[in-house]
Amino acid sequence: MAPTATVHMAVTEVDGRPAQLVWDTPPDLDPPVPRRVAAALGLRPHRELLQLRRSLPIPADQPARARAPHLQLRRFDPDRDAQAWVSANNAAFATHPSQGDQTLETLAATLAEPWVDLDGFLVLDDPDHPGELVGSCWTRVHEPTGADPELGEIFVIGVHPRHHGHGTGAALVLAGLDHLAAQGVATGMLWVEADNAAALRLYDRLGFEPERRRRIHA
Repeated sequence: MAPTATVHMAVTEVDGRPAQLVWDTPPDLDPPVPRRVAAALGLRPHRELLQLRRSLPIPADQPARARAPHLQLRRFDPDRDAQAWVSANNAAFATHPSQGDQTLETLAATLAEPWVDLDGFLVLDDPDHPGELVGSCWTRVHEPTGADPELGEIFVIGVHPRHHGHGTGAALVLAGLDHLAAQGVATGMLWVEADNAAALRLYDRLGFEPERRRRIHA
């Protein structure tokens, strides 16, 4: 008998009409029922995400550490860094379906969320462009829920395109995971677009493994 797994589905409505269907499954499961429901609602494939996890802390001899550059990171300062972060983030996610259109207003709204801990929001200054950022790693801690343990999430990780190719992204992820581990979090987690091959290669090198697949029809 084929293995079974729980599938979580949720429908979002706008003006009383279905606008989006989201379902989560184990990473290798693709049940037909949610797709049939989506088709019946007139919804088409929109996004597919993977949730990746790895244990913390990351060992000191993890090979990715040796290749990652040493970064002089600091804590995000809302008064000083807001515009610089929005600009660097939107450049990093210029083609992303949801993260590339941040504004000062959307950033302020997120910063007002009760989970935000600015000690876990790390930024890297651009030495060649004063007042600008090379990139950032913003972390979040999720309390245990259901079958999930406490999770330390890489909430947003981004590097300005002009700084790609130097290992900065890996170093930022490692810094974020090290911060989470220092808080006593034992499991790191992040979401990534399922078709982002470059990011998936990076996270594989860092020891992440697929935990969950999320499909979105809209």
